[in-house]
Amino acid sequence: LVCSGTDRGQTRSEDDELCAAYILRSLIAQAAEPSKLVLDDTATAVLRTIRNDTWEDICRTFRTLPGAQALTKIGMDEDNDFCLQLNKYRWVLPVYLPTGLFVPHRVHYEIPLMPSAPDGGAGELELVRTGPVAIYLVSTDRTGQLTGRVDPPASNQARHELDGVAHVLGCEKIGLVLSSPLRRARQLAELIAKNCAAPIEIHNGLSAVDYGEWTGLTPSEVERFFPGDQERWRTDPDWCEHDGESWRALVERQWLTFDAVLNSAQVQRAGSVVVVAHQSMVRSVLTVMRGMTQRQWAELEIPQTSITALTYHVRETPAEAPVLTDLNVKNSMKLSIQYVGLKREDFMPRFVPKLGRANL
Repeated sequence: LVCSGTDRGQTRSEDDELCAAYILRSLIAQAAEPSKLVLDDTATAVLRTIRNDTWEDICRTFRTLPGAQALTKIGMDEDNDFCLQLNKYRWVLPVYLPTGLFVPHRVHYEIPLMPSAPDGGAGELELVRTGPVAIYLVSTDRTGQLTGRVDPPASNQARHELDGVAHVLGCEKIGLVLSSPLRRARQLAELIAKNCAAPIEIHNGLSAVDYGEWTGLTPSEVERFFPGDQERWRTDPDWCEHDGESWRALVERQWLTFDAVLNSAQVQRAGSVVVVAHQSMVRSVLTVMRGMTQRQWAELEIPQTSITALTYHVRETPAEAPVLTDLNVKNSMKLSIQYVGLKREDFMPRFVPKLGRANL
């Protein structure tokens, strides 16, 4: 835990240390074996400042500190109330990446996105476009292994492929980059955002499939150790006895996140959007768009670090949405597919797909 302090980090800040002490005490209380935790001298010292104080005691102490008193003095005591909110957000995922230039990260802690403007809307929402939005879905999973939620560092080959995808998308005028919270997705999102000077948003709903007990295994190893389970997962939409996600839960989670971000003002202002996620995400989007079956979802080949391009026709509805018998979602957006699963070598210079490779 790093306390930023005051005076550009030159002076210790008591309110920072009070916050750190409370976080430490909360973490220790959740540890199964607190006696095995090793605290350094600084951690021990800040913990002594709160001892057995209740949360109310800590709030009263906070308001006596110089920072809080300075806010009260200039009539901004509401800022103190905001700072003293406890456990407001269920999921907290701050992301700080070394980019070489400042890239803002707008992280959503289960906060609803800004909706797009209704017809006749006024004010800032009038900036939302009504023309088509280019959507580029990028898969970052390694093929042949059920990586899922584990987050290993990228290999040299994977980093080379990430650079190639970032170079291809750097030829486009990207207005926004959306990313899964997993590291392999964030690394590519950072590269693209740096090349395009675009902001990044991290969305938990874009995360990879939870494979449960299968995580890290190859499909052949899963069949060896858990015979028949893969077939059950591919045919029963609610099967999840591997302690992971069922197919239905996965597709609905990823599609609902995709639907929410596409209908947000942020995306519709951007014009061109990159979604850096996983093979399962691309499969789920195409499944809902085309009305594919569960088995077709599993058989759809999406290569690692490949690009799938869609066009979102804002405020238009599809002529006839496909019927999805195994899912509790439907596609109410008009989306068209430009190409599926193209890699760096499938493009000529300036982001033009080679002839014959536009639709796989």
